[in-house]
Amino acid sequence: DGFEICRYLKNDENTKDTPIIIMTAFDDEESIETAFNTGASDYIVKPIRKTEITARVNIQTKLVQTLKQLEEAAFTDGLTKLYNHRKIYEILEEEIRREKRYKAKLTIMMIDIDNFKRINDHYGHCVGDRVLEKISNTIKETIRDTDAAGRYGGEEFLIVFPGVGKIDAVTGAERIRKNIENFEFDNGMKTTISGGLAEYNNETILEFIDTADKKLYEAKRNGKNRVEV
Repeated sequence: DGFEICRYLKNDENTKDTPIIIMTAFDDEESIETAFNTGASDYIVKPIRKTEITARVNIQTKLVQTLKQLEEAAFTDGLTKLYNHRKIYEILEEEIRREKRYKAKLTIMMIDIDNFKRINDHYGHCVGDRVLEKISNTIKETIRDTDAAGRYGGEEFLIVFPGVGKIDAVTGAERIRKNIENFEFDNGMKTTISGGLAEYNNETILEFIDTADKKLYEAKRNGKNRVEV
């Protein structure tokens, strides 16, 4: 029956978030309670009126859209539209668990924009924001669909490369670096990045990030606009 279908759909990963409106001839309290307990979003008693069902469907659609926007806002950085610090950290935690379970390789890359303070000081923070946005877009356009990128803080970014060792990750890292190096802003300004790559080796998540961070600053010391492994 409808209650059983509702319960089935709510237990399915593909349909658990789909709003369900129960339409039934039963108007007793027990039936209404059962409907909501099985996961129904709304409950309509027959006879069905077109105006009513249209309004209720519209309400559920708007609720889904609002919830989606709230969820995106909760894990997206407002300026760059990449994952925020908390979300990219959660993704890395999950990938580490997967690496331990399946012994799959895992590499991360820490990125820092070279001379970013000088850009802000010389051109202003509006231009600095444009640089952040452009670099973020370049990262999103360059990485694979299975990779994840987030703004780790300020002008620092963290990229997660699941299923890839550090040597193979160099190809993707260098592609990002070169794409950013070759881009020229309207005012003729150009910018570069430095990066540090690290492959997971059964350390804690903080140690893992710290290894990539140390390689990043090694790239800075070695002249910037480069990736260290």
